[in-house]
Parts: sequence; structure tokens; C-alpha cells
Amino acid sequence: MPSQQQYALTTPSSRVNSRQQSSQSLPEMPNAVFQDYTKRSLEFLKIQFREMNAKIDDLLDSRPKPCPCEENEQKFLLPLDSFDAIEHLENSMNDQQSRQQMILLLLRIGGINFQKTVYAIMEKLFSYEIGTKFTWTGKSSKGIEKAKFSDLKNIYAAISGAVLGNKDLAGDEKTTVKVQYQVTEWLRHCQQNLKSQV
Repeated sequence: MPSQQQYALTTPSSRVNSRQQSSQSLPEMPNAVFQDYTKRSLEFLKIQFREMNAKIDDLLDSRPKPCPCEENEQKFLLPLDSFDAIEHLENSMNDQQSRQQMILLLLRIGGINFQKTVYAIMEKLFSYEIGTKFTWTGKSSKGIEKAKFSDLKNIYAAISGAVLGNKDLAGDEKTTVKVQYQVTEWLRHCQQNLKSQV
């Protein structure tokens, strides 16, 4: 039969005393050490936070950005079908930003070869009807006075920029002389193309 001394070892007060003795036996962390530990933990959290923010920024940057080209197309009201509209566009592109917006818009058109690229751009910019009013030099082959397309320096600069900046076209094809020639040819065929639309 257990003695009273053995029972005393399992009383609640003895268990409390045992825990107190156990806690007292743990070494206390010096205040300076605790502060250093806390400081290092905060620095680690700051680093983790910065890395997480950087990853979020990367994800946001990698999202497809809305192309301003559609807005530009509405802004420029293409194709142009009057002298007033052409003059307005030419004057508006004195501004470098507007000229760059036009180049970006025309770059999207593309084409399977050099000629078709220039023709597609011209058809985007001008109606056939207004095209019949222009020649490159301002005179037709019959000596009839027409509007001089080469005077539209800003518009032509945008056309050239879009064609020469097209990476799908062969490098040896992309010259300003060839752009001018294809623009001249497009204007020359406007009357015929206009009739075929009827």
C-alpha cells in the first residue's frame, strides 16, 4: 500500500512547484540580445516585403497594356476624304507626339510585301476620291494642275516612318526613294480604283 509520502509527490501544489522550478531553471534572455533578435527579425520581414512588392510590380508590368492605336484611329478620323481634313492632319502632326502616334497606327497595318504595305497605308489614310486630286509633283501626265502630295511633309514622314520601321520587310527594299515611288503609283491608280468601286 502506498505511503503518505508517495501521495505527497502527486499533489497539485507539488506539480506547481515543479513547473516553477523548471521555469526558473531556463536562462533568461538578456535585454540587449532580445532587442538585437527583434531588430534582425524586422529587417528580415522588410526584405521579404520588398521582394513581394517587386514580384507584384513585375506581374503588373507583364500584363498586356491597352494599345492606344484604336483611340488614335478615332482621333485622326481616317480615311481622309477632303482637303480640309488633310490640311488639319498635316498641321496637327507638327507636334512630335501626334506624328509618333500616327506612325504607330500605320505600323500595325503591315503588308505581305513592300508595295502592298505602302498601298495599304495609303488606303488607310486617304479615300480614292481625294487621291485623284493629288500627284506627287502637283501636275498630271496630261499637264493638269493638281494638289502637290510632296508638300504634305508631316504625313509623308509618317508614311515613310511606318514603312521603313516595318521589320517584316527586307532591309534592301526599305528606301525613301522606293516609298516615294509606290506613293506616286498609288495616287496614279486612284481614278481607276475609284471606278472599280462603283
